[in-house]
Amino acid sequence: MEKASFNVFLGTIALAVLAFLPSAVVSLTVIKTVVIGVGILLSFLLYIISRIREGSLSLPSQPIVWIGGLLGLSTIVSIVLSTSPSNSFINVGFDQYGGAFTLIVLLAGLLTILLCKTRERIASVVVTVIGSFSVAALFALIRILIALIPGTGARISLGFLGFGTFSTLTSTMVGSWYDLAILAGIVFLISSFTLESFTAKLLPVSKRLRVISIVLCVVSFIFLFLIDLYLIWIGIAVAALGLVLYRFFSSGTQKTVKNLPYFAVIIFIIAALFAWKGNVITGPIIQKMNISYAEVSLPYQYTADIAYPVLTHSPLSTLFGAGPDRFAEQYLLYKPANINNTQFWSSAFPSGSDFIVTSLVDVGAVGAILWILFFGCFVYLGVKALRHLPENHLSKYMLVTSFLTAFFMWLMLFLYTPSHVIILITMIMTGIFLAVFGIEHSHSMIELRDIKWSQSWNGGRTMWLVLWLAVIVSAVGCLVYAKDAIAGFYFQSGINASVAGDAVSARTDFEKALTFKKSDTYYQALAQIDAYQINSIISSASASATTASSTVSTIGSLLNEGIGFARSGQRIDPGNANNFLAEGDLSAIAAALNVPNAYMDARSAYIDGIVLSPMDPSIYLSLGRLDYAEGSTTAAVNEVSDALKLKPDYTDALFEAGVISYNVNNYQTATQAFESVLKIDRTYTNAEYFLGLTFARANDMTDAITIFTDLAKSYPQNTTISTILSDLKNGVSLFSNNGQSSTVGNSPTSSLSLPSSSELMPSKTSTKNTKAKKSTPSASSTSVQ
Repeated sequence: MEKASFNVFLGTIALAVLAFLPSAVVSLTVIKTVVIGVGILLSFLLYIISRIREGSLSLPSQPIVWIGGLLGLSTIVSIVLSTSPSNSFINVGFDQYGGAFTLIVLLAGLLTILLCKTRERIASVVVTVIGSFSVAALFALIRILIALIPGTGARISLGFLGFGTFSTLTSTMVGSWYDLAILAGIVFLISSFTLESFTAKLLPVSKRLRVISIVLCVVSFIFLFLIDLYLIWIGIAVAALGLVLYRFFSSGTQKTVKNLPYFAVIIFIIAALFAWKGNVITGPIIQKMNISYAEVSLPYQYTADIAYPVLTHSPLSTLFGAGPDRFAEQYLLYKPANINNTQFWSSAFPSGSDFIVTSLVDVGAVGAILWILFFGCFVYLGVKALRHLPENHLSKYMLVTSFLTAFFMWLMLFLYTPSHVIILITMIMTGIFLAVFGIEHSHSMIELRDIKWSQSWNGGRTMWLVLWLAVIVSAVGCLVYAKDAIAGFYFQSGINASVAGDAVSARTDFEKALTFKKSDTYYQALAQIDAYQINSIISSASASATTASSTVSTIGSLLNEGIGFARSGQRIDPGNANNFLAEGDLSAIAAALNVPNAYMDARSAYIDGIVLSPMDPSIYLSLGRLDYAEGSTTAAVNEVSDALKLKPDYTDALFEAGVISYNVNNYQTATQAFESVLKIDRTYTNAEYFLGLTFARANDMTDAITIFTDLAKSYPQNTTISTILSDLKNGVSLFSNNGQSSTVGNSPTSSLSLPSSSELMPSKTSTKNTKAKKSTPSASSTSVQ
């Protein structure tokens, strides 16, 4: 059973790196998370059963293991105290900051120590990591090389070799382009340290292994070169410098330049050079190969600006944070005002500048301090190991390499927000070092024997029950991951149906998703489908002369149902502004249909949304539109003004301000508003349309003709625009006695459409938020400034 547990463990590592489905229905993130969760839990379950059968259990007694246990306990407390425990445990997006995933990776680290009892097993784990990288790298390299073939190369790489999942050349089996680079960094360090040991004649090996190490070193360097993320080069430089210092100070009493490991020195120089000027060296090549890549991140200062109010909100939030995977909600609540001046003003970042600072928001001071203590204890054990190395050269090599490689991975957590796979491998590499440390230093273990039901309660019976409880929890955990994955499958299928315009299929899929998991995101999706169907019915009814009573009844049923869905989402997650906005949008439709109390319900929902996302100008605009439709012009003007205070270049708010000014005959202000919109976005057709009407209403026929001539060129099939242009040229008035246009409606280009994928998942941004240096032609990230 223990051997089966170890085999499942190895399989989990390999599949975590390589698993994908050739389908757009299941995202790569969901697949990786489910593989990791189910695989680790199943491996743990088999291991515990083996211990029950043996009637004994050995637990490592290193302090770092107990710190890890406290981390798991503090994570559970943070989940319980969260405003939405279910979302903090496993969110719809299966994010790496979810409480369940944190518990899984901690368990993976413990399993690594428990299962890797011999050098052979340790080697198997390392070979699995290297082998998985090799397959992923080979696949990525083949796609890049084929894409360089003139003619059909790119089509083959993105089509036949895209498998419906890898839509760009920088899409990889591992995850993001940078995730592949971090994995390449691990392999580069292991292979280069191995070669360094060869050159120093400290590790005699076969010629075959030497050739394999050279090939791995070259291949991993190629990907580090092509991806060129300066953070990874910094990590490699630090690890190489650590090897240089170790070899220099452990060389005895006579420390000279001859004692330096020249191979490691060369690696350090190369890594430092690429960290400094890598974009200059690699930029032209990357641009030529069309593999430029960038990610978006919050700078450290903005992340700190969000962490401070979270930690000072209450004693409980100081200690345990907002809850795992709650950064996005806290970001909306405390968003820095400057972000509204960037193109990312409407994004909800699910993470901060790096893994550790994000954890400070999610799990509070207790969790963050425990993570730092965990890392500090790891460094202490590493320094201790380097100061008291065994005589055996192989043992020295394993200790030094495992420590420096794991140290490199931890640097990535402090500098970057890696994906699930990288976090898992970080914990596994840490576990490998601890396993090697335990083997070489004969570290004490806690031995528990006679674990049987037949023993007394003070003896093995209590532990026997604890182990069986662990088995049950592991089995239930596997089922939870499977159930949530099925829900995610139906949800993504519903999004695809929605984008295709099939509202019926989308509704069916969303309802199926809810049968497997009660999620506010699924309720939001159903509420938006109801809103779409109501608008569709209203649009059809407007085209006919009469409205049947059955139509009115259908609209009423959809409104009640949609508002019910939105309120169900609020009960699941009262901290998510989008659950209240969903109700506000539906109640606004009801208010437009003169449903009693709908206006006040909509207004209340929007205000609740503003409380949870006070820096979002779009909510103020929605509230302004609601008040204006209700006849509260003064309130509407104030709310649109509030939106423009938050974002002066907000085109939709400027347009709304122009429409209000136009309707109260303030044509000078309306002209300024519409012209401001067009300065920001020349393609904003409705602003151009109303600008033309404003000119006409102000008797500026020359400019009005110019505007509508331009519109007629853009929309030659639009009879309304052509009629207006003809009337203007012939001197025919466009307006009736009441001052309104007698010829035109409000929007010449309006069309009805289903919610998009991003609208159906408003609480998370689809952009992975990570840290980067600067925008260059090479692979880089964009930091919100």
